Amino acid sequence: NLLLLDEPTNHLDMYACDALLAAIDSFRGAVVMVTHNEMLLHALADRLIVFQNDRVSVFEGSYQRFIEKGGWGDEVVVAKSAREDTDEEPFSVKVTKKEKRRRRSAIIIERAKIHKPLEGRIVQVENEIETHEKALNELNDAMQEASQAQDGKSIAKISQSIHHCRSTIDRLFNELEALTTTLNEQSALFQDRLDQLDRLGDF
Repeated sequence: NLLLLDEPTNHLDMYACDALLAAIDSFRGAVVMVTHNEMLLHALADRLIVFQNDRVSVFEGSYQRFIEKGGWGDEVVVAKSAREDTDEEPFSVKVTKKEKRRRRSAIIIERAKIHKPLEGRIVQVENEIETHEKALNELNDAMQEASQAQDGKSIAKISQSIHHCRSTIDRLFNELEALTTTLNEQSALFQDRLDQLDRLGDF
């Protein structure tokens, strides 16, 4: 019931990290982990042992809560922009590279939670379409044989099956189109958030 992990994401790509995150999340026991991966920290941690300024402390709460409480102490700096010809004093927000990585990880995790079920359903619908199209081809062959045999009873029965199969295929294509549109829209939204993050000044 206890899992000990020491930098488990070293040498893993993004997809392997996502798979590892899902596996750890489904583990029912306790997890003690040493990691610099902020994606895992945001997704899993509910208690932190913090090594900072030659001191060790325990923080009860999530990594996001830790950051909100002051975190590492250098996450966000607001720099005043001086202008000579105006009384206004605009501010430009600058963030550290560490904070950028944290925000990027949070966006990627959120994106994965939305994309994964959509992508899974898209694959499922595509497989269902393929299955029904194969069945429709078989029904068309059967209809041709029944027509040649002038088997009226079989023709009527097969016609109903063909109609039902075509209706199902049409419904699945409509669902696939809607899913694909939603996925593309969500991808664009998350990409916009990532682009906005990249445009933030850093130091």
